[in-house]
Amino acid sequence: MAYGDISAVLDTQQETWLGSYPSVVRLSDGYVAIVAVNGDTDHGWIYTYSIDGSGNITAVDSWDFVSSAGTVHIANISGDKYLIAYRSGTTNYIKSLTISNVGVITESFIDSLESATNLTYGHLTVTGNSDLCFVQQYTGELETFTCDSSGNIGAAILDTESYADYSDDPVVHLANNYYALTAADDIYTFSVDGSGIVTPVDSWDFGNATYSSLLKVPDTTKYILASQLADGDVSSLNISDVGVITKSFIDTLEYEAPGAGGAHSGPHLTHLGGDYFAVNCKNDDALHSTVTTFSCDSDGEISNAALDTLDYTAAVSHMPSKLAHVSGNLYAGVYYTADGNWELNLKTFTIKAPQPTPTPGTNPGGDINPYKTRVRS
Repeated sequence: MAYGDISAVLDTQQETWLGSYPSVVRLSDGYVAIVAVNGDTDHGWIYTYSIDGSGNITAVDSWDFVSSAGTVHIANISGDKYLIAYRSGTTNYIKSLTISNVGVITESFIDSLESATNLTYGHLTVTGNSDLCFVQQYTGELETFTCDSSGNIGAAILDTESYADYSDDPVVHLANNYYALTAADDIYTFSVDGSGIVTPVDSWDFGNATYSSLLKVPDTTKYILASQLADGDVSSLNISDVGVITKSFIDTLEYEAPGAGGAHSGPHLTHLGGDYFAVNCKNDDALHSTVTTFSCDSDGEISNAALDTLDYTAAVSHMPSKLAHVSGNLYAGVYYTADGNWELNLKTFTIKAPQPTPTPGTNPGGDINPYKTRVRS
């Protein structure tokens, strides 16, 4: 296999009724956790699975942790400590818990914080920078709070910043105390001081999009943007370490033309290792979940064509799918179908790429690669 090549699906795990709005995070080599909502009872669940080197999936543990939830998101804090964010009734919660690196769930929470923001489709980002964390709501509210490596959450939300558009992607760390996020067809940059106060720096309305995703090209000031348009595009741009956006694209790859696949909703970018990346999304024409690979170098030059694409759904994918690194070249894709039984689907496949070096405790979200940029020789 060449770098960027994707295998066929290796194994599938399905959970009937238990898969609405899943979020996935890597626990350790060969183990993942998924949080989701039961589409019949609205209970919030956590599931863990082991995945061997051949991609074979085995259920490990599960916990029905709340009797009413809308959507749930999970992110790694450090080691075996995790955060989840969810809305139950009219109350919005951020809670910490322990999941061992082999998938054993401690069925109690370490700490809890109530958010004033509606956390339906809430998204967590753990920065690893002075315990700073973000939680954002899909209509544009961003909140700051703290959580230490033991799962102790600060007593209150520190600050709230409002954006006008939908955001379903992690906050991206630029450098030092500067950050960026995408919200529909806008990129915003901001700084956060030691008290958690957010100060806007720059913004750019880059075009017509409902969903978008931003990811740093390792060890550079270049970034990759994926967005929902009539076609499937990924573009590169420059953002300085202090948040100044160069408001033009360096390069763009159209990996699927208009009419061939329709709009690509909820794209999510993953760094595979070296100059190789993947974009994972729902194809709004076929309503299937797809993963497409491409390369982008340190100058922002993107490959002239997509390297490979895998459609890994056998039925309608109801919501944008999530991708998690398992181990080596092995990945897991997660999505759910809403065709009457709200079925969770976990599928494994390989993507050939240089292997990044893991850095414990730096996972900024449950659906992107929790790895540092250095590549093994």
